[in-house]
Amino acid sequence: MLFLTLLKVRRFDCAEDNPDKDVLKRAFSQGSCLYIVIGAGAPSKIRKEDLYEIDVTIPSALANEARVNGIRALTLLGSTGPDINATYSAWTGTIAGGGYYRHCKGQVEENIKQLNFESTNLMRPACLLGNTNTPKLAEIAIKAFNFITPVKLQGIEVTTLAQKMIKATNL
Repeated sequence: MLFLTLLKVRRFDCAEDNPDKDVLKRAFSQGSCLYIVIGAGAPSKIRKEDLYEIDVTIPSALANEARVNGIRALTLLGSTGPDINATYSAWTGTIAGGGYYRHCKGQVEENIKQLNFESTNLMRPACLLGNTNTPKLAEIAIKAFNFITPVKLQGIEVTTLAQKMIKATNL
């Protein structure tokens, strides 16, 4: 799409780049919107504390820095069913869709809402298709049954989601 070529993108990989506040401030001064797409990827394989750090602490801190430094719009890639009141269960652990996972997603959404950006978009896909974290067999099954699945529970291709995230940013 044409509008994708007009975007100036600055990508940070927190694990590799470890951007400090001065670097973020300079980056934020050059833009008006922030897309937060950080996530655990395979949440069932990590500790509870690590899931919270990745899904709540880091995006919340990044959103706060963005707000302080003049970013007007924020779009967050979350997940379906966020629930700040959901709790940890030894039975579900940190798996996607489990109580603690939904708690983390609900907590980060609440933190971001409290920052009062001019435009806030919370994207809640049920399943990301076309990425390395979705097993191929699951992806085939999801695509096969999308026609009978309620819209809010259908899978979505990552490229389609990216286009929708950009389109949702209304400045």
